[in-house]
Amino acid sequence: MTNEELAMRIQRGETGLYAHLWARVEKLVALLAGRYYARSQVTCARSGVELEDLIQAGYFAMLDTVKSFDHKTGYKLTTYLKRHLLNQWAQMLDVRYGREKFDPLNRCTSLEKPIGGENEDIALG
Repeated sequence: MTNEELAMRIQRGETGLYAHLWARVEKLVALLAGRYYARSQVTCARSGVELEDLIQAGYFAMLDTVKSFDHKTGYKLTTYLKRHLLNQWAQMLDVRYGREKFDPLNRCTSLEKPIGGENEDIALG
């Protein structure tokens, strides 16, 4: 049985097959997580994210992949999985890509941000 067939059966309600599908894609997730971690070590360190965290997030990416998978497109499940992995990891690390990176609202500071010493209750606003 292929990964695509497993995904279709899960979509039809056979949720017990999630574990079987995870066993089949876990090595791919670990490989991609390792590559992503190597490229993003500074960002991961700043966020306190370890390689194991990326792999665990890969499980949730697999769940999202199964939900969105459409066998009629002809694409493999792993193609869908890769996109969901990147999205999951970017969200986990609070990394923004493309247009949203340059959106001023993504770089704004709260007016409630305290700016005084320890005993002063002064806010930026």
